Amino acid sequence: MTIARVPSLAHWGAFNALVEGGRVIGCEPFVQNPPPSARLSAIPDMVHSPLRIARPAIRDGWRESQPRTGADSFHDRISHHVICRDAADAIVQKALNAAGASHTEGWVSG
Repeated sequence: MTIARVPSLAHWGAFNALVEGGRVIGCEPFVQNPPPSARLSAIPDMVHSPLRIARPAIRDGWRESQPRTGADSFHDRISHHVICRDAADAIVQKALNAAGASHTEGWVSG
């Protein structure tokens, strides 16, 4: 199988993701961005981790306009509902607009 080199960026620099069969199998540093970070070697495991959120999801209580309570801590089992990317984008945009409208003093955009 052919290995594709896909230019990518992370917080710690530029690199080429090595992709084979749709999976990241490694990373090589971008030649013009020395010195490479040792963190690049962790990228394949991070991308394919079972802990990574694969699709947008929303907490069912939030979707039903119920505020968080102390009972829904990080370690509790909270039900989530998987949503499509367009719905997630619309929810985020609505929340950003509401935050901007309620905090207009000192609000800077652009």
